[in-house]
Amino acid sequence: MQHISISRLLIAVLIISSTFVLTATGADVYSVKFGFNGVTQDEINGSPVVLKVKATQQGIINIARGRSGDAAVPANEVLAALMDCSAALSLVVYDTSSHTVLATIATPMESSTVGNLKQGLGVVAAQVATNGNSSNGMTGGYLVFTGKVSLDSNGCPVKGSTAVTGVMEVTVTDDVGTHSSDVLVMKGKLSIVAKIGTIMP
Repeated sequence: MQHISISRLLIAVLIISSTFVLTATGADVYSVKFGFNGVTQDEINGSPVVLKVKATQQGIINIARGRSGDAAVPANEVLAALMDCSAALSLVVYDTSSHTVLATIATPMESSTVGNLKQGLGVVAAQVATNGNSSNGMTGGYLVFTGKVSLDSNGCPVKGSTAVTGVMEVTVTDDVGTHSSDVLVMKGKLSIVAKIGTIMP
């Protein structure tokens, strides 16, 4: 029955992100919608099986904070993207009360972008870092973000969406115990919703 517990928790508790370095002018904070479908491998009676994974917004925030995927999320904790006019992007858990970043999950390794006065398109590869804690969290992997953003009159991104693929090494704890699994992110989407603040350097 262990494979059932792993699958159920992984459905709710996965998180991806790329880190962000503040420029001299700071970064705008945007609320985002994010989730993905993926797969992981387990065993039943000694035979390998492929299990489906569905990540939710609630679980994404919780695993980044080291909590159980089905825990209640505090009202002040939201999933957010940090962006500046270079179109750099970071997906974080943001505290709307203290206006601070509570968790950042992965570090960009390489990127390539093109654009004009109205929109930018790009591909960003990111390395997943350790986050959460030893009971619930991420321990490695890599992610690829592919998409476009709309630009304002100053050339700064204001909205957009990206497709997300990759692999994440995730640890979760349930009523059976603590389990570690590699999860293939097969089809993910991140959409920028609205600006909710600014973080200064």
